[in-house]
Amino acid sequence: MSNVVYVILWLLVNAVGRLFFRYRVVGRERVPKQGGVLIAANHASYVDIPFMGAAVRRRMWFLGRQDLFLPGLRPVVQWLGWIPIRQDRLDREGFEKAVRLIQDGKIVVIYPEGTRTPDGALRRGKPGIGVIVWYLVVAALGWIAWLGNYTASPGSEVASTALGILLIAALWAGIWDPKAQSFSFYQVDDFGAREQGMPLEMLYNAKGDRLYVTTAKPGFVNLYDNTDPRQPKFLQAIPAAPGAHHSVLSPDERYLFVQNSLLNLESMSDGSITVIDLTKGKVLGSIETLKAQGFNPNCIMLLPNHFQQADLRANQVVE
Repeated sequence: MSNVVYVILWLLVNAVGRLFFRYRVVGRERVPKQGGVLIAANHASYVDIPFMGAAVRRRMWFLGRQDLFLPGLRPVVQWLGWIPIRQDRLDREGFEKAVRLIQDGKIVVIYPEGTRTPDGALRRGKPGIGVIVWYLVVAALGWIAWLGNYTASPGSEVASTALGILLIAALWAGIWDPKAQSFSFYQVDDFGAREQGMPLEMLYNAKGDRLYVTTAKPGFVNLYDNTDPRQPKFLQAIPAAPGAHHSVLSPDERYLFVQNSLLNLESMSDGSITVIDLTKGKVLGSIETLKAQGFNPNCIMLLPNHFQQADLRANQVVE
């Protein structure tokens, strides 16, 4: 029923726009005819929403502030496609609804400025569009290639680098060509084949013959033999927790501590710290001190121990 009402309103707005506002649409063909779409539009007038909805021959849903309509009208406009957003805090529920609609193949419109511009000039955008994009790329894990992280291989005679390609879930290597003064890149591993996504942190041991790469979704540490940095060899994937991100080695390099949190994103912010015994290739346990208090750690580092003898290492604490 709402689709029928939407079509009637669509025809009415088009007619009124052409009769009284010299309304015309340019670039309609650029909007995909099917599949999920996020449209970010500027906002200069109250008629932006109906005219935007009439511009494309597909139904749209619109994000708008929670107090945009009178209470009596809100159920009706929500029925027609309005997604109310709270402005006093991050409205996770509203943004997640928008993401679900896009994932279901719908069109969602957001006005990044958050309000109308009084003079027609583009205003500074609010973070809402970034939240939606992050949610979308996290869920997609593969429709955009983005260089997410990189690090140089230490102790190697070959000038090389490893790159985690964040949104296509892959590990690439790059070899420096001194004659061409450029890198040549190629893929060396596919995290997607192991049902992993979002490679984030890359860490080498001191010698440079081991490489550790975390993936945030669902949360793993991937171990590589990096003896030949031109072709890191995958050895093992050890489960951590959702949001596996920053990592640090104990001084003797026996233990790896993994901080499990990524930008407080849903399903990737476990909040724990996973402790892995690298000699046994298994998880020893999880540190949940901060998680239990409702905190979400976003960084991890080892500090010098000034309170014990110098020969006491992190393995004695763990054991």
